Amino acid sequence: MTVHNVNFFLGSDKPQTLREFTIDDVFEKSDGTTNGTETGAIFVRIRYADVVSQGRAQDIRETSFMYYYRAAAHSLDRISAENRYT
Repeated sequence: MTVHNVNFFLGSDKPQTLREFTIDDVFEKSDGTTNGTETGAIFVRIRYADVVSQGRAQDIRETSFMYYYRAAAHSLDRISAENRYT
């Protein structure tokens, strides 16, 4: 399992690319190859809060989603039961 954390301040209406990757790169072996039978899940969790609001408590919000990857089928399927929005 690989975990990547990205933390930064982001102004309102300012888009930000968190991390770019290709699915095959995520599931390749340590020698940089794949055999076409790789499977796995990609789980993304985004936590955010308004840290500059005046006089309001910082409500931490979270959005998360998961995809299941099958190399042999060249498919990436969203697992809707894992969608969370708070």
